[in-house]
Amino acid sequence: MIEHWEVFVSAGVNLVPIVDVPTYAGSTEVCMEASNGELVGASTCSTPRGEALLSVPGRYGATGDYFGLDVVDLTDVFCGANECPAVIGNTIVYRDLASHITATFSRSLAIPLYEQVAKAISSQGEVPLVPGN
Repeated sequence: MIEHWEVFVSAGVNLVPIVDVPTYAGSTEVCMEASNGELVGASTCSTPRGEALLSVPGRYGATGDYFGLDVVDLTDVFCGANECPAVIGNTIVYRDLASHITATFSRSLAIPLYEQVAKAISSQGEVPLVPGN
């Protein structure tokens, strides 16, 4: 993958690596199914933070480190100090065991994603676009 990024970096293209989302454990899926769609039951379903973060090898990726780029990491939006809940703010986070997030939850990431991307682009000496312009 590094060689692909090298082409863009050499051309002066601003790149911002984004860390993979924390994974969703199978036990959390079982918990969600057992809740029968009831928010109270589903809100107790979660994956331990350590398990969710360690299950994706290289999720912090060497790409950002290799090129000295700031990396966007939304882990703290997905996880608290100890757990990564399956429901955040009455919204189901994951849609499947492949850790694909729901469209509804993805919309809630717009502001934190913009803020982190803007910061990363600014660190590269560029002025980020303002949303809506």
